[in-house]
Amino acid sequence: MRKTGVAAAAGIIIGAVLFDSAPDSAKSIGVISTLLLLLVGVVTWAALHSLTRRTRSSTAMIGTVAFWGHSFVEGASVAVSFSLNPRIGMIVLAAVALHLVPEFYALLIALRRFGLTIRQVVSAELVSLGLLLTSFTLFHLFMPGASTTSLSLMTAIIGGGFIYFAGLLLARLKLSVSYVTGLTSGLTIALAWAVLSSQLLHL
Repeated sequence: MRKTGVAAAAGIIIGAVLFDSAPDSAKSIGVISTLLLLLVGVVTWAALHSLTRRTRSSTAMIGTVAFWGHSFVEGASVAVSFSLNPRIGMIVLAAVALHLVPEFYALLIALRRFGLTIRQVVSAELVSLGLLLTSFTLFHLFMPGASTTSLSLMTAIIGGGFIYFAGLLLARLKLSVSYVTGLTSGLTIALAWAVLSSQLLHL
């Protein structure tokens, strides 16, 4: 069961990129640019991992950084949406809130897998929420007209960080029925959440 949960967490993280953030970035900056920036993100997080390898909880740290960056960009995206149209802003906010549920579950499982305590994980998730609220406030008050292209660039790079982190999770597991079941379940959950979010955005 534990192996299934870890694989599911990796599936949710990968699925969040494949079914949500990458398609959104591709609409703004194009497919080729998105793929290149995902690669840049993978290389950047691999380099960060290499530089911090001797640090305690290095792998958990780089995963946390990816989630924090993702939360910051999401807060900014919601703020920019509100500046365009309050109704659109409310819909985007609802979509963001919706997919926080599987993402926070994945973060809990992943960081626990890499040695963090429950208290440390909860602290990381609270910081993530704080960054989302902070970026929303900053962009809403001071940069309401921020470029969505810039946000898409950051989203794609951070997506590469997610993929690298999920790869580290999967690398610790041996291929088995539990592995495949968990990974498939995680991808399915991420896809379902992405579809629900998409339906909200088209209301």
